[in-house]
Amino acid sequence: MTLSITTAHLGGRLFSSGTGGTSDRPIVALHGWGRDRLDFDGLGGLDDVTSFDLPGFGLSPTPDEVWGAHEYGDLVAEALRSMGRPVILVGHSFGGRVATCIAADHPELVDSMVLVGVPLLRLRRSRPSLAMRVAKRLNRLGLYSDERLNRMREERGSDDYRAATGTMRQILVRLVNEEYDAEMPKVACPTVLLWGRDDTAAPLAVAEQAVQRIHGSRLVVVDGGHDAHRLHAAELG
Repeated sequence: MTLSITTAHLGGRLFSSGTGGTSDRPIVALHGWGRDRLDFDGLGGLDDVTSFDLPGFGLSPTPDEVWGAHEYGDLVAEALRSMGRPVILVGHSFGGRVATCIAADHPELVDSMVLVGVPLLRLRRSRPSLAMRVAKRLNRLGLYSDERLNRMREERGSDDYRAATGTMRQILVRLVNEEYDAEMPKVACPTVLLWGRDDTAAPLAVAEQAVQRIHGSRLVVVDGGHDAHRLHAAELG
């Protein structure tokens, strides 16, 4: 069964696809950055799955403001309330950041949670290069144009940064600099961290630290890299 039933929520602010099931514990999936609801199409073999397009991806329109994970979580929480029962929340990467904020801020909506390859914290803080720091300083002094500074960022930025534009690029910059030390201890629902042992986007060391901060959580390490949700869909239900 595929995620074939597409639904608009909240007056078209949010879209989802699902299997149309009616179980007591529906699964709600939140995708990673640069992807969309169809990233979880492999979950169609499970009963009662809904996968959302997070705003700015797929069918869901881009936010009017520069959001962080909490703002994304608050919008998804509005849609979850209409489901009328707590859900199993599955979040991959960026979607897992949003899921963590939902579980921390709206615990009544979440029965349990599975986090897959989620960058919940940074293992080390990296400083911009000397060249970038000098360019920013010169820009503030009016000696280095915005255009040249932006071109430098383009050249040195990640693939996600180069692909994003406008508000979505600003959102990405905000998200990259967020950490969730305050949110993780607030998560009260049963939580599984499903991690590919070869994940380079969110290394296993992130999960090993996060599992100590999310009370009662457990870590399941599987073969593969960042897309463990695709290779091990049976673990998500």
